[in-house]
Amino acid sequence: MAAIVTVGSSKGGSGKTTMSVLIAGELANQGHKVLLVDTDIQKSSLKWYNRCIVNDAKPNGVDVIGAKNSLELSNIIEENSDKDVIIVDTAGFASEIIFQLARVSDLFILPCKISSLDAVEILDFVSSMRSESKSKGFDFPKYKVVLNEYDPIVKGAKSFENVHRLLTTGGVVVSDILLQKRERFKQVTEGIGSLYQIKTKDKATENAQTNVHNLVYDLFNANEG
Repeated sequence: MAAIVTVGSSKGGSGKTTMSVLIAGELANQGHKVLLVDTDIQKSSLKWYNRCIVNDAKPNGVDVIGAKNSLELSNIIEENSDKDVIIVDTAGFASEIIFQLARVSDLFILPCKISSLDAVEILDFVSSMRSESKSKGFDFPKYKVVLNEYDPIVKGAKSFENVHRLLTTGGVVVSDILLQKRERFKQVTEGIGSLYQIKTKDKATENAQTNVHNLVYDLFNANEG
């Protein structure tokens, strides 16, 4: 049976989609068969995949399918049990699919920008998920929060410290690896396949690959949520 990984955030958007496609590309590069299921109404992951195909840069080892509702998602998961990993790109915490996925996901990935507002929404979501799992009698899924789209220049800034403290003192599990703002990540979302299909083999590409590789390693050794 495929490992099911859910990527969700407070507001959805490009940051969540970027993380989904980067993680999918890294897992595929490691030899895994990956399916990315896009349940967001904007279908950003599916649009990325279609751009890759148009650019003759279909991401190696990654397929992308759109799902309109919970039933369609359930059928897709059941029909693709031969995949090694199924990544579900959600529409955010308010999605009706979220609590369904909580019952079956092996890992929740929660991107968080360097914003106290985003951090508070994640704290509220984790709290509600704990309550839901307890009341409905299912195991609370493993999860990690990933500080996303951060600029290394502001790592020592007060805003970064405040967000990190807010999450950790709230008992939320935060990844040790931060996903940086990188030009190579932007290139990937423009439809050139995965990081490993970038033709420019320079230090910037290598650093981007290392950042995502380290993040994936950290995520898939996640502590219990």
